[in-house]
Formats: sequence, C-alpha cells, structure tokens
Amino acid sequence: MIDGETRRYAAMLGQRYFEGTVTFEALMEQLGDSEDPLIQAFLFAVLHEPSKGFLSFSKRRWERTYRLPVSGLLEEMEKGEAGVVPQERVYPKVGVWSIVGWAMFALFAGASALESVMLLWKALAGAVSFPWWPAAFRSLQFTIMAAACWRSVRLVIYRWHLRSNKN
Repeated sequence: MIDGETRRYAAMLGQRYFEGTVTFEALMEQLGDSEDPLIQAFLFAVLHEPSKGFLSFSKRRWERTYRLPVSGLLEEMEKGEAGVVPQERVYPKVGVWSIVGWAMFALFAGASALESVMLLWKALAGAVSFPWWPAAFRSLQFTIMAAACWRSVRLVIYRWHLRSNKN
C-alpha cells in the first residue's frame, strides 16, 4: 500500500541513515516490512551500498555513482504519494570486465597460496631444507594469499549476483 506519510518518514530515516544517526538495523526494523515499491527500492539500494574506500577518489566515485541516485530516490519519497518509482535500480551496475578481473586475481592468489603451501609441505616432509625465516615468510605469504583468494571469490560471486539482478 502506498502511503504518503510513510514515504516521508522513510525519506527522513534515509537522510538520517546517510548522516550516520540511524543504523542499518534500525532502518530495516522500521521499514523492512513495507510493501511500498519506492521504499523497497530504497532499502534494496541501502542493502547494496558500495564501500566508500580509503582515498578521496573512491569517495568521489561513491558520491557520483551511489549517493546522488539514492538522493534522487529520497527526493521522490519526500513527495509522498506523488513520488515515482524508478524503472532501474539505483545502486551501481557491475561490468563483466570487473568480474573477469577479480576472477583472474582470485586464480593468481590461489595459485600463489598453493605454491607456498607446497613448499612448506616439502620442507616439513624433509625433501627441501631451508632456514626458519623463509618458512615463516612462506607461512605469512600463504595466509595472506589464501585470504585474498577467499575474498576475491566471494567478491566475484557477489558481483555476479548484482549483475544478474536486473531490477
């Protein structure tokens, strides 16, 4: 059901969410059961909010590709019942090449982690002998590359999910 007051309340909560005074959990608790398509589009956009990054370049990109479209969504909600539901999703689209790039990085990280663990296995089996510090370095390299591989695989799956979700 479309209710102008509920939309205005959702817009106010959305502004407070971006100001940092309302948490994601509180936002979902207040608006999660709404059947209003405009509120659902906003919640879906918040659910898929990309990270702002560490550098100002990525923060500017976040502002341009995410915050501005979501601000437009909030403005539509402030109109109440006159607000129009967007035809496309407002969170950033994912390109095929970013998925391919992250998949290739996952393969590289996995191969590097496998190489490190194989050298450690040979050292433990006695086939290769080297001092303790290269073994410690290989252990650290394995840990970092295995974590990078795991994160990259999860990122590829997430990006594939975003790409296949066309609404």
